[in-house]
Amino acid sequence: MAMRSAVPNDIDEYIANAPAAVQPVLSRIRATVAAAAPEAQEVISYRMPAFKGKGILLPRSVRA
Repeated sequence: MAMRSAVPNDIDEYIANAPAAVQPVLSRIRATVAAAAPEAQEVISYRMPAFKGKGILLPRSVRA
């Protein structure tokens, strides 16, 4: 059975650990959400970056 990687502490760490080709995409998604919902709180939920407002706004990650 393969071991799971450590849960990232925050979205910065999540992006830093993503494949290099995906990092710019994740950064653009993050900036888009921040512009559209500046009150949203960045969280890690189910080992993925998410944005909370009145509930989870964006719970999906981008995979290469």
